[in-house]
Amino acid sequence: MPSLLHLPIDDFLEQARSLLTRHANLIVTAAPGAGKTTRLPAYLAKFATGKVLVLEPRRMAAMAAAQRIAEEQEWQLGEQVGYQVRFANQAKSHTKLVFLTEALLSRKLAEDPELKGVQYIVLDEFHERSLHVDLALGLLKELQELGSEIQLIVMSATLDAQKISKFLGNAPVLDVPGKLYPLEFRNQKNSQLMQLGPPFYDALTAQIKEAERATTKDILVFLPGTGEIDRTRQNLQAWADERKIELVPLHGSLPLEAQRSALRASDRRRIVLATNIAESSVTVDGVACVIDTGLSK
Repeated sequence: MPSLLHLPIDDFLEQARSLLTRHANLIVTAAPGAGKTTRLPAYLAKFATGKVLVLEPRRMAAMAAAQRIAEEQEWQLGEQVGYQVRFANQAKSHTKLVFLTEALLSRKLAEDPELKGVQYIVLDEFHERSLHVDLALGLLKELQELGSEIQLIVMSATLDAQKISKFLGNAPVLDVPGKLYPLEFRNQKNSQLMQLGPPFYDALTAQIKEAERATTKDILVFLPGTGEIDRTRQNLQAWADERKIELVPLHGSLPLEAQRSALRASDRRRIVLATNIAESSVTVDGVACVIDTGLSK
């Protein structure tokens, strides 16, 4: 087993398991980077007698989490841990820990309403509510009321924990404090960054260049869409080539392998230009600075 970086969730794994021996459901709140997406499901899978299904809002998050667990636990992807997403399946019938998108769970429930063989269902990033996850939660709660022993774990960085706890029969709330790294916030008051247009791109380019001078590591920039990513990339390309910096797009329209590659650190310095696909459940390795335009579509 490789030596793992200690994450805040690690100190609460046994407590989470203990709570689940006494309660049907559990709410977990933890800051981004605390390790809840990868460490807790892997820990539960080691002791579970049935399957552990983890719902993710996006397919990239499902694939990235399964891959990271396989690396950390020295498991084989597709054997002990795997994923099932649209157009890609890396899980077998005996795979114990499976990450999947919310839409696929809805399909599973339609095909097998009792979800035979499943012990735990983890709803990750629950604050990113969708019709699929709301429907799944309602159906799973109904299953429990009919006598199913399936247990639910709801996880989020930002969540009205007491409200969902009450909905799930006063489920206990496990609050995981602490952040992996100290954070420094700098709010920009430049009004040009508030709406798209030539002044926006000029101001953003200046901010990225300033950030590049302030750190020797990678930079992650959040933009509202692929068009804004392409234009920002064009504006930076000559400067980046001169400084031997790699400009890496990251959005849902990219091929799956390109998305996975964008998450991995490189020998070259990188500026990752991403949509909100990278905002939760995934880790972009090597990043020390994040520029969030605050814009979305």
